[in-house]
Amino acid sequence: MDCFGIIPEKAWLQAAEAAENARRRAEVEAALEAKRKRDLEREAARQALLKIEKIVEIDETSRFIEDLEMPRTEQLPISADETSPDHGSLDALGSFRQF
Repeated sequence: MDCFGIIPEKAWLQAAEAAENARRRAEVEAALEAKRKRDLEREAARQALLKIEKIVEIDETSRFIEDLEMPRTEQLPISADETSPDHGSLDALGSFRQF
């Protein structure tokens, strides 16, 4: 400082440059921290999806196994005609009935 309390121009420029460098470092550190946080969140989401996929796969497998183990008590129809509600009754014969 000179006798009037004025900072010489060179010192002022050095201080301004140091402040700008500090601001840039802080921005870079903040960007790196934000990237690290996004990466952690992305990894957590990926792990959650893997867990959900595993649960769904287990659920589908267990349903498949239950279906295989389910006893078949009713016979499935062989043809489309057997699916009609009148199947097996004489009324289904209609005009072929004898009087």
